[in-house]
Amino acid sequence: YAASEKRAVTSFVVPTEDAAKALVARIRGGAALEAVAREAGFTASASEARDREGMAGATSFAFAQNVFKAAQGGIVDPAQGTLGWYVARVDKVERT
Repeated sequence: YAASEKRAVTSFVVPTEDAAKALVARIRGGAALEAVAREAGFTASASEARDREGMAGATSFAFAQNVFKAAQGGIVDPAQGTLGWYVARVDKVERT
């Protein structure tokens, strides 16, 4: 049996890398992710826990890589997906 890991995130997508970096900086500075999303005109949504492959299939490979590098409660480095740039927080890490 091999160890496995799943992660649940709350995220929203913005159109540009610069916008994603600016919003991540505000969140890392202490603002709540949901409040920052709302103020910028976006809606943050929580996802179910997914393994790395499931996360990559639902978003992008780069985003999944960044999610699995971040600690629980951490803000994920922005990554590009098909819809834009993801801004996210790791809500839960499930290790089996």
